[in-house]
Amino acid sequence: MTSRQSIAPAEGMKHQVSVANYPSSHRARLERLMKAGHEAGDEAIVKRIMASDFVLHCPDGSSKTRDESAETYAAMRNALSSFTITCDLVVAEGDMIACRTSMDGRFTRPFTMMEDKKIEAHGRPVHFETVSIYRFDPHGVLVEEWAQSDNMTLFKQLGMTI
Repeated sequence: MTSRQSIAPAEGMKHQVSVANYPSSHRARLERLMKAGHEAGDEAIVKRIMASDFVLHCPDGSSKTRDESAETYAAMRNALSSFTITCDLVVAEGDMIACRTSMDGRFTRPFTMMEDKKIEAHGRPVHFETVSIYRFDPHGVLVEEWAQSDNMTLFKQLGMTI
C-alpha cells in the first residue's frame, strides 16, 4: 500500500498535486532495463522486464512492440560507440513512472534503422533526449510506454538534411 501526500498548489496554479510513495522496485527495474537491457544489449533482461505484449506509443501516433523497441536501441548501440543511457529525472506515482532519458555516444558506424536508408558515420558525438511515461502491471512488468522525443535534433546530429 502506498501513502499519499498532498502538495498545496503553487501560486497561480488551480490544482493540488498528489504524490505517492511508489514502489522503488519499479524505478530499479526501469534503470536495469535501460542500462543492462537497452544500453548493454542483454535481451534476457529486456524480455524479463518488458511484457511480451508491451506497447510503445510513439509521438507520431504509431506504436511499436517490445521487439521493435529493442531493435531501435540495437540500431543506436550499433551506430554509436561508447553508447550510454542515463535516466536523468524520474518522477513516479503508483504504477506510472515518468523519465527524462539521455542517450549519448560517438557516431562511428553507419546508422541503418531507417527503412532502406543508411546514414554514414561522421565520428562526432551525438546527444539525444526523450521523455517517456511508463506503466507497470501489478507484478512489476513494464506493459506500456508513451514516448516524446526530439527527432529533428537527432537527425541533425546524425548529419541528415531535413
